[in-house]
Amino acid sequence: MKALLSASLLLAVAAAPGSAQSAAVEEELDALRSAFSAALVAGDGETVASMYTDDGVLLPPGREIRGKDRIGRYFTTGRDYVQVAHSMIPDEVHVDGNTAYEIGRWSSTTRREGQGEVTASDRYLLVWRRGADGRWRIVYDMWHR
Repeated sequence: MKALLSASLLLAVAAAPGSAQSAAVEEELDALRSAFSAALVAGDGETVASMYTDDGVLLPPGREIRGKDRIGRYFTTGRDYVQVAHSMIPDEVHVDGNTAYEIGRWSSTTRREGQGEVTASDRYLLVWRRGADGRWRIVYDMWHR
C-alpha cells in the first residue's frame, strides 16, 4: 500500500504544473502549434488533419465537425482563399498525465481573391491527448471569432 501511495505521489508531482515533465510537454505543444500554423499557411490540410485524433472535434463558431477526415477537409482551402499568417499563443497550459488543456489567443490573416488581407484575433481552447505512440494530438479545438 505504501509503495502504491508513493508511486501515485511521484506521478502527481511529475505532472504538476511547473514540473520538468510539464515544461517538456509545454515545449512539445509549442512546437506542435508552430507546425499547425505552418501547415495551415501552406494550405496543407492533410498535415493539419494529422494533428487531430481520429475522433477529434472541431468547434468553429456556429459549427461542429467530427473526425479527422472532415477536419482535414475543413482546413483545405480553395484557390480563391489563402491563409497568409496564423499563430496561437497560449495564456495557460495545464498538463494532467496524457491530457493537456490550453487556453490562448489566435491570430489569423487571410486573403480572398480580388480582396485585401483581413486579420482577425480572438480566444481559443485546445484539449490535447497523448496517444499510445507518444504523440500529442488535438481532441477538441474551439475558438471565438
